[in-house]
Amino acid sequence: MNVSIIIVNYNTGDLLIDCINSIEAQTRGVSYECIIVDNKSPQNCKDKILKNFPYIKWIQNDENVGFGRANNVGAACANGKYLFFLNADTILLNDALTDFYKFMEHNDPDNKIYGAIGAHLLNKELKPNVSGSLFLSPFDTLKYLYFSLRNKVLKHKLQERIEYVIGADMFISKENFEKIGGFDKDYFMYCEEVDLQLRLYQLGLKNILISSPQIIHLEGGSFGESQGITLKRYYMWQKSIKIYTSKHFNIFQKIGWKINQAIFGIPVILKQDWSIHDKLKAYIYSIK
Repeated sequence: MNVSIIIVNYNTGDLLIDCINSIEAQTRGVSYECIIVDNKSPQNCKDKILKNFPYIKWIQNDENVGFGRANNVGAACANGKYLFFLNADTILLNDALTDFYKFMEHNDPDNKIYGAIGAHLLNKELKPNVSGSLFLSPFDTLKYLYFSLRNKVLKHKLQERIEYVIGADMFISKENFEKIGGFDKDYFMYCEEVDLQLRLYQLGLKNILISSPQIIHLEGGSFGESQGITLKRYYMWQKSIKIYTSKHFNIFQKIGWKINQAIFGIPVILKQDWSIHDKLKAYIYSIK
C-alpha cells in the first residue's frame, strides 16, 4: 500500500462525501486506502458514507477526542508507507496523492530529508489560501501579526519561507510519524500540527510545500479574519497556545510571548462580534 488517507470527521457530512469523490475522481497513480475516524459526531453520516464508498475503513470513537488524537487512531491501523492527513473540507483538483508520493519517493525514499509536505492550497475562488507558516516564537509572532495587519501579505510573503504545513493536508512517511510518537495527545484542537512538525524539524527534517498538487481548502482564511470567530474557538486556540509555549518556550520566550499577546492580541479581539464583557475576559485569558 502506497498511501493511507486519514480524515477526521465531526459533522462534516456532505463535505466529506465531496472530498472522497474528488479523491476517487483524481487519484490514478498510487494504491491507497481511506480511513475515516469519526469523533462521535451528533450528525450520523456513517451509513451514507459506507453505502457510497463501501471500501472505506470507518473507525468510530466513543467520544470526541480532538483532531490529533483521532488522527493517531487512524494512523495506528494504516497500512500505507505514507500517511496523508486530509481535512474533510478539501477538494482535490488533480492527482495530488500521486504528486506527493512521487516527490517523496524520488527525493527522499529513505525518509531522512523531509518531515511533512503539503500543497499551496487554494480557496473556493481558486486564489492562494493559507498553506503553512512559521513556528511560534515571540519574534515570528511579531512578523506574523505585522504582515497579517497589512492586507494579508502573509499569504504571499511568509509562505516563501514556511516551517510547518497546516493540518488540512499533511503528507508524511509512517516511519517518521511513528518515530516521533505521532500527534501529542495533550492538544485537543489547534497547534497539534505545529507541535508535531517542530519535533520533526528537531530531528533535522524539513517541512515544505510543493507546487504540483492542487487542493482547495474550503474553510480558508487565517485566524481572526474579518468574518469573525466564535468565542469558544478563540478559547480553544489560546488553550493550545498555552500548551505549546509550556512545552517549547524557555522563560525569556514565554515573557516575550506574553508581551506580544498583550499588545497584538488587542486588534484581533476588538474585531470580533462579541460583547464587551466577553472581549475583556478573552483578553485577560490570553495574557494570563
